[in-house]
Amino acid sequence: MLQTIPESRAAEAAQISDAVDAFLAQGGQIERVPILVGQTYDTWRAYAPPEDMPPPATKPKARKEQAVRGYSVRQAHAVKSAKAKAERDAQAPLIKRLAASGMTTMAIAEQTGISPPTIRRIAADKSHGIRLNTIYGKPRTISDDAVRGIRADLAAGMTRAAVAKKYGRSVSMIRDIKSGVSHGAVI
Repeated sequence: MLQTIPESRAAEAAQISDAVDAFLAQGGQIERVPILVGQTYDTWRAYAPPEDMPPPATKPKARKEQAVRGYSVRQAHAVKSAKAKAERDAQAPLIKRLAASGMTTMAIAEQTGISPPTIRRIAADKSHGIRLNTIYGKPRTISDDAVRGIRADLAAGMTRAAVAKKYGRSVSMIRDIKSGVSHGAVI
């Protein structure tokens, strides 16, 4: 049975045939490779690497390094965690003093050089008694003048979203101010 090749493939087949003819005309030889059906054949292992190729890089094994130092993986992690907690405990009094003065987490981070997540981690440790003055970077309390301004803007017809953007507050806080709900932060 004779197979026909579509025209788009015929041009490609002719190009390949011309390339093979040119290769053979220049003295090239065709090497037949056995077809391995049903067998696995790792071609990358079949040939030796060139001399100029560096050996593959190996990653150091953390478990062996820790075992050499006399710690198991669990012990090494516990030692590292204890050191990090000791460092955070040493920074806690400064953070507590700055938070008590009314500074936000970002302001404390800028002044002390401690990252905001570390500051929040220190404050989350209840043994330090730190209460940060921020909810996502905004002060917890809102002044009476701001509350009056929010209520006036809402009465003037501004949307809650527009008022929230103007005062840098959440829409839910604006809703609570409008309805008179107090959660301790809104008076």
